[in-house]
Amino acid sequence: MNIFLVIFGCLGLIFRIWVNEIKLKKQLKYERHFTSRFLAEYFFIAMIFSFQNDALNLVVACTYPMMVICIFVFDIPFFIKLKQNKSVLPGGGEFSPEKVDLWVILERLTLHIPIVVVGSIWYPQGLKSAIFPNLGIGSMIFALIMVYGIFIFVDPRIGKKRDWPDGLWLMIGGILWTIGFILHFYVLDFA
Repeated sequence: MNIFLVIFGCLGLIFRIWVNEIKLKKQLKYERHFTSRFLAEYFFIAMIFSFQNDALNLVVACTYPMMVICIFVFDIPFFIKLKQNKSVLPGGGEFSPEKVDLWVILERLTLHIPIVVVGSIWYPQGLKSAIFPNLGIGSMIFALIMVYGIFIFVDPRIGKKRDWPDGLWLMIGGILWTIGFILHFYVLDFA
């Protein structure tokens, strides 16, 4: 295990939980239970394991394409609105421009970007050969339960139909990506 990754992962996980559930609880409202925020926590847990746990790594790898999209759909508009002193956050949470502080910015910077950075390193290396040479079906099933369990049972976009139909489109996109991932690892041989 890499001690630097373990320490940074612990600090990142503690920060993500604290900023979502305590510091910005009122500002984020129901957004604090969006799947992306749990995925960011899974990312830091994977880091604590020095990226040696296949199930956690798979969560990072599988959610990478969606996180790239989220950067363009949510993060860039957030920072543009922040720069223009607009008060609306994507998804419904509101911050007055005077109340946007370092914590809001750090929360957003640690949300999608870490997964995109690591995924951008992993994908060119070839996931099947370099990152997951011995990926088992058990790790695949556990990773799917981790992601879809949160999405179905905790994320308000599905259970409470908040911001509908965004949750439906995210679910459809995630299912299609998962099918592609399973085909890549267990059916198709690109070697």
